Amino acid sequence: MNTRKKLLDLLEEVLKSRDYNVSTVAELPSAVSLRGFPMAVVGEPKLVVESAVESNVITYDIVVKMLIQRQKPADKSAPSLAIIEQDALWVAERVAEAEAVVGLTLRELAPIAGGVTHAGDVAMAMSLRVELFRVE
Repeated sequence: MNTRKKLLDLLEEVLKSRDYNVSTVAELPSAVSLRGFPMAVVGEPKLVVESAVESNVITYDIVVKMLIQRQKPADKSAPSLAIIEQDALWVAERVAEAEAVVGLTLRELAPIAGGVTHAGDVAMAMSLRVELFRVE
């Protein structure tokens, strides 16, 4: 298993343990109706190039969008955002504790205005920089 796949598998495992249905961007339209909320959309990891020359560690930037069903009008989304924020921090902590992870930086955690799907969601984007032991 390569390092990129290891990161994606780790995120999926941690998100599922928090009861999030995991989807890629391409799967999102069908995943909303098939799997429902809460949902996490995991982006493609981007290699941090300056880390690629190190022998044992490789670094990726990755964005995870976490969505829950909107329960109230748009101006009352603060309680839902608080839930997502708590879940996102929990996910980041679990990923940071994983054996393969050398370091994790939560670079940004921000609400996504208007949500992500046609189904009426409240969403936040979590941007992570994850350093992992290199897997060949």
